[in-house]
Amino acid sequence: MLGGLLVSVAALVFTVVSWGRLGLAGRSAVLFAVTAVALALPSPLRRRRLTSTAEAAAAVGLGLLVLDCYAARAAGLAGLDGIGGLGYWAGATALLAAGSLAHGHGQRLRFPLAAGFLLMRVPALLALAAAGVERVEAYAAAMVGATVLDVVLLARAERRARGRLARAVSPGRPGEVTFRRVGAGFATGWALLGGVVAVFGSVLSVGFGEALAAWGPLGVLAALGMGSALRLSGLPHGARRALAAGAAVAVLAAAGGTLRRLLPWDWTAVAYGLPAMLLVVGAGVLLRHRPDAGQGRAAGQGTEAGQGTAAGAGAARVPASEPVARTAWAGVLYAASGVLGTASLGTVPQVLAAALVPLGHAPAAWGWGDGTAWDGRAHWEVPGSALIGLALAAVALGAVAALKSVRLPAGVLVSGAVAVGLPVVALAVPAVGLPYGVSVGWALLLAAVTDAAVRVRPQRRAAWAALVVAGGLALVWASADRTATVIALGTCAALAAETARRAVARGGPWGRPLPWRRPVPCSSSAWRPRRSPTRSA
Repeated sequence: MLGGLLVSVAALVFTVVSWGRLGLAGRSAVLFAVTAVALALPSPLRRRRLTSTAEAAAAVGLGLLVLDCYAARAAGLAGLDGIGGLGYWAGATALLAAGSLAHGHGQRLRFPLAAGFLLMRVPALLALAAAGVERVEAYAAAMVGATVLDVVLLARAERRARGRLARAVSPGRPGEVTFRRVGAGFATGWALLGGVVAVFGSVLSVGFGEALAAWGPLGVLAALGMGSALRLSGLPHGARRALAAGAAVAVLAAAGGTLRRLLPWDWTAVAYGLPAMLLVVGAGVLLRHRPDAGQGRAAGQGTEAGQGTAAGAGAARVPASEPVARTAWAGVLYAASGVLGTASLGTVPQVLAAALVPLGHAPAAWGWGDGTAWDGRAHWEVPGSALIGLALAAVALGAVAALKSVRLPAGVLVSGAVAVGLPVVALAVPAVGLPYGVSVGWALLLAAVTDAAVRVRPQRRAAWAALVVAGGLALVWASADRTATVIALGTCAALAAETARRAVARGGPWGRPLPWRRPVPCSSSAWRPRRSPTRSA
């Protein structure tokens, strides 16, 4: 390896220092002869099992080919100096990549294969830059195209290795499996980089046509990711979920970018949240809990069907022994939930600000400061896009709870859905333009309905969460008017008193009697005085 490095340095010094002392024919002859010798050496070296020396000779040959390309253009050979730099090197790197792959495949050498594998992603990018293309989608498509070639080459290498194993032949040189894994890791990183560029182009698209163009690279990446998650064997469950999650993010980015161009600018959360909600529900249907899921395993595994450790709090019901498809769809569920949560989280400040608008008029209503006091005919603006964005999260939480697709308790998910969805239901009245008095009455009606639900099922924590949210909204909204405040306080006090009485009598939200309602195990009939033993005479 050291000798190859020294030869490369000598060739570089010759090209830079001694280049001008020879004519065109002499320069071409020297470089052609040295390059030909370097490329021809690996074959006899391989026959003598001098593998490392053959790899070094191949590396020297590849370096000399790069110098040949530079020298040919610098000398103006065949008018090459008239070609633009980016365009020339785009063609040169394409030829070098193809030649390196062919040389490495023919001689069974690793360095030329690795060099060609790395170089084959450069020509398309240089060609786009030479053509003056400025659209991000074009560069993303070039990067994804290189990813497709990566997948083809890696799949062929894997098939060759399996074929050798099937014929009871040696799987190859030591470290070949590691070599393929490194290549797969690099290809995955390049695909991830291409996906980031494609998502960036979709988000920054300024027209419907550009948003549709982003479907190309993102769709290919989604197909590759989901296909790899479903078809590749031997992948760890974490890697399989990650591939499926990446595919889901690619689809959601493309769909959200397209809808964003069809909807008003302030509906961005809905544009990305609606596809995410649909994907969450779809993945939840495929992952719904079935008591007989996992039966029919191969004998000898030593565990019952359906058992397995969760990947964490809220992990989907995909134990290590269940089918590959469930593991992949779990990754889709995670990714879609993350996108939906991010989109819905952006609407929370707007919904919270709209819910607290009446509170800002309370000082004027009670004579504590300057401002405008409200009456029953007043109304306030509520952004409909924010309500719909938050409602999507509530629908997804309720669907996942009903389908039992995750290991979180259904009560926790239902409580979350109620806490998120009830403000949306309450704010729907002022959002459609109805006056302030109707909005307060609607909030009190919701409080009464949730109070009735608590009385019927006091053990349901979701009912208690709904009661707290509805009652709080009713009191906050009523604070902007004195009459409404008196009515709301009286109604909430009556409901709270009756609910507390029933909760004490029947048990709290934890499903067991409250401490002061538990029966005392000791009673007068069970008490017996302790007698001292009789002393014998």
